[in-house]
Amino acid sequence: MKGRIVSVLCCLPLLLGITDKVLDKSNLHNKFKLNIQDNQYPLEDNKFKKIKEESEQLKKQQMLKEIGEGLKQQNEEKLREQKKQEEISSRGLTGEVKEIDFILSFYSSLPEENGNCTVTCTGQPLRYGIVASNVYPLGTKIYLEGYGLFTVADRGGSHFDNYNRLDVLIPKEGDESVNQYRRRVNNMGKPHVKGYVQIK
Repeated sequence: MKGRIVSVLCCLPLLLGITDKVLDKSNLHNKFKLNIQDNQYPLEDNKFKKIKEESEQLKKQQMLKEIGEGLKQQNEEKLREQKKQEEISSRGLTGEVKEIDFILSFYSSLPEENGNCTVTCTGQPLRYGIVASNVYPLGTKIYLEGYGLFTVADRGGSHFDNYNRLDVLIPKEGDESVNQYRRRVNNMGKPHVKGYVQIK
């Protein structure tokens, strides 16, 4: 009995040492585990921060791109407007000009279409370059794309009480018969044409 007690007592320090080592390893493991957990959040925070910075950078780049495209579009529109104004000026229009989409009709110089007259209401000979309108003042210059520069020098029926209606005089060609002339004018239809009216 004494021998067993002695043996146990002799082994007790060894057992205690093993236990301490086990406890130390357990503590180290727990400590290492805590360190991993402690380091995990900063890594995630840095990753999130990097993603956020990249997202903000992309937003800035997109915004700068949109601003650049907007400025480019404004410059292109400005250049188009400038070119249009230069073209209008080259056609004989000056000062303030108003752009209007016109509906055109055409009339001949035949007396039966002009109150048995061969002149306009202002006494001018019926010739190409004259348009009839009941809205615009006599003498108003109007440039019609595809047709040229015209002057309001005649009046028409009630159809021409509208600002976007013009009656364009078409002169007779030299070797053309009256019937051919009338048919040609009537077959010209009612095209929609962009025009520029000189206001002042």
